[in-house]
Amino acid sequence: MTQLLERHSYRAPLALECVDGVTGVVVSDGLTATVWRKDDPDVRLTARRSPYSGLLGVLTLPGMWQQTHAAGPAGVPTTWPVGPPTPVSALVIDTLGRYLPTSIAVDVPVTAPFQVELFSQPARSVASRCATVRGEVRDNGSGEALGWAYVTVVSGADSYHTVADQLGRFLLQMPWPDALSVPTGSGLAGLTWQLTVEVQSEPSALVRSPGLGADDPPELASITGQQAAQLIDGGPHSSIEATLAYQSPLVLALAAVPS
Repeated sequence: MTQLLERHSYRAPLALECVDGVTGVVVSDGLTATVWRKDDPDVRLTARRSPYSGLLGVLTLPGMWQQTHAAGPAGVPTTWPVGPPTPVSALVIDTLGRYLPTSIAVDVPVTAPFQVELFSQPARSVASRCATVRGEVRDNGSGEALGWAYVTVVSGADSYHTVADQLGRFLLQMPWPDALSVPTGSGLAGLTWQLTVEVQSEPSALVRSPGLGADDPPELASITGQQAAQLIDGGPHSSIEATLAYQSPLVLALAAVPS
């Protein structure tokens, strides 16, 4: 007769759930991720993809044995030690070229998968079933690209977001707005919608994880947390209006005054 004397438990310090930043659909193919402690950026671990859920996870991190392993009496629920969180960084790359590289910072261990929003590369192939808004954001004074600007497009009650690359170029694929009315005699070709466009750009607020260079993306939280820029359209405005026509991409050249 086998007698259980001790229970050994293990928990992974970090699992990443990557989702499309517009649709929220989980992206499980073509992604790689590297993870490292912020205080030791030279030691990087490659995340492994779960064959069941598509999550990207690391099995261990240096110096975290006591936080991820526990032993106790058989039949007794595991009690995990309480300790200070460990700040780590992760860089997600889409090897299929659909999404921008994405950098995140998170304290581990986490008790649930950490969600990472991914945003389209400017050169991504567009789907005909989606409305397309593309363009670039430049500093109104210097003309220089406002890399890593955060662009919001409002359509009716819905808001969609995307991130510009390091050259200020962006692409947003969003659902076509509801067709509320069509001009008489024009058919679908005459269908248009008014969109509101906003930009957040604060270059001084962008933060790069230790070990990443100027060509790498800033941490996503610092991108989405930028202050609003003023858009120049006959004068400074917090937002501008633009017209989207059915089956035609909306192309925007945005001049902005960053915060």
